[in-house]
Amino acid sequence: RRSDGRVHGQFNPLGTVSGRISASKPNLQNIPRSAEFRKLYVPADEKIFVICDYSQIELQVCAELSGETRMVEAMQQGEDLHRMTAAKIFGVSEAEVTKEQRQQAKAVNFGLIYSMSPNRLVKDGIAKDQKQGAAIIKAFFELHPNIKRMHKYLEQQME
Repeated sequence: RRSDGRVHGQFNPLGTVSGRISASKPNLQNIPRSAEFRKLYVPADEKIFVICDYSQIELQVCAELSGETRMVEAMQQGEDLHRMTAAKIFGVSEAEVTKEQRQQAKAVNFGLIYSMSPNRLVKDGIAKDQKQGAAIIKAFFELHPNIKRMHKYLEQQME
């Protein structure tokens, strides 16, 4: 708290190993979506909140840097990347993807561009065990092989 009695977030643009911006005290990047909770956040007098959402920006940057043309083309055509990934990892058509599968695929898309492990997929309830987690990762990289190549390249640069 500052002297004005209000809570102010702290942002650190170099706060994570993965390159993401971190926030703390409180983490204003992850405010629950419920209206009841959000109404607790009130701007100071004569101030406004600006809420920005760079739609799938991390996926867009990853696709561009890795040269993942399938992903770039899908985004340019307004396709739903999460639905596309869900269809691949769950072995169904895009039309058959459920809301829950799409949500899980969203976590897979964002997680795997940062090298999410099978353990994490299990911990997050996306996979029932490490074997299924590894199968999900394999399916993702079959769909987006250039991201896997980029990961290998980056790993080599870190050695």
